[in-house]
Amino acid sequence: MKKITLCVLIILFALLLYGAKAEENELSIRISVGECIYAVNILQSIDIYGEEIERFIKTKEFFLDNAKKAQNENKNISDELELIIPIETAQGFISFTSRAKIKGSDADLYYGIVQEILEAANSKKQEK
Repeated sequence: MKKITLCVLIILFALLLYGAKAEENELSIRISVGECIYAVNILQSIDIYGEEIERFIKTKEFFLDNAKKAQNENKNISDELELIIPIETAQGFISFTSRAKIKGSDADLYYGIVQEILEAANSKKQEK
């Protein structure tokens, strides 16, 4: 899992440095409403350092805002969301959650989100 995390961070960092336009610094991911809620919950469970607060808040708010939007639209937990996530936010999610303690029962949820980010980053890289 650490190798995947490292690969994702490297790819995302390279894309962030390489891209100049706003849309080039974004990824399109498809996750379920349940995965979006899980992302908020896992972020809320980790400890952060003082210098990470601003980045952490932006990362958490991205998932929280999308979860609230899905709730307001009366979407089911299994409904799919197509989200445009800034690369910096995707990096933040991977970085913060790489030190989270994940229950075995939640492994599929976490792995699904990470895989979606990784696939989107790889697709973006191949476009360039």
